Amino acid sequence: MKEYTLAIIIPAYNEGTVIEKVIRSLPKKIAGVSKIFVIVVDDGSEDNTAKQAKKCRKAIVLTQKINLGVGGATFTGLCAALKIGANMAVTIDGDGQHDPSDIAKIISPIIYKKVNIVIGNRFMSKQKIPIQRKILNRLASLLTLLLYRVKINDSQTGFRAYDRKALRLLKITSNGYEACSELIGEAKRHNLSFVEMPIKVRYTKYSMSKGQHFSRSIDMAVNLIFNAFRRSK
Repeated sequence: MKEYTLAIIIPAYNEGTVIEKVIRSLPKKIAGVSKIFVIVVDDGSEDNTAKQAKKCRKAIVLTQKINLGVGGATFTGLCAALKIGANMAVTIDGDGQHDPSDIAKIISPIIYKKVNIVIGNRFMSKQKIPIQRKILNRLASLLTLLLYRVKINDSQTGFRAYDRKALRLLKITSNGYEACSELIGEAKRHNLSFVEMPIKVRYTKYSMSKGQHFSRSIDMAVNLIFNAFRRSK
């Protein structure tokens, strides 16, 4: 079996209190993977996110001078993964919401050459998910279906895996959370295959203060619609 190099990408904005713990919780060895790179994209944080991340010697820390948003930070990380020669990449949130033990599972369909992209799905297994997150995700998934004609159950998850072909082809023009749906549209445009797989999530008071909120959902929807129509021209 081919040995893979994996880049684990962590977009981070003001995650100084948890980022070191998140990095140290990542797996050091994964079957079928010869080398693991950790890329932290400090998205213009106003705290000590970059300093805390640099305490972990294995982490490559990229600092953006201004806060672009999770979409911009994710694209920076994907481009960096391609540049350092990784032949697959995983993105996870920087707030500790995701369980790093799921990484081995989520990359397995890529290792066995079944698909180009794997999307973590919080709703495929029974677990406690705040109602606010459920509603926002269902609305975003419906909008993704209407705009891109792709049915997906967890369109807003930040836990995803990409093979090298996907890393080469995918381009993100959105800076905010609408990039989650834009990537799905991009996958369809390039005829990239994908599958959803169950993942575990751990919601805390801290993680609930991050991510999407109703107050930003209208802006996200407007940006998503605008970008979808711009791409269609």
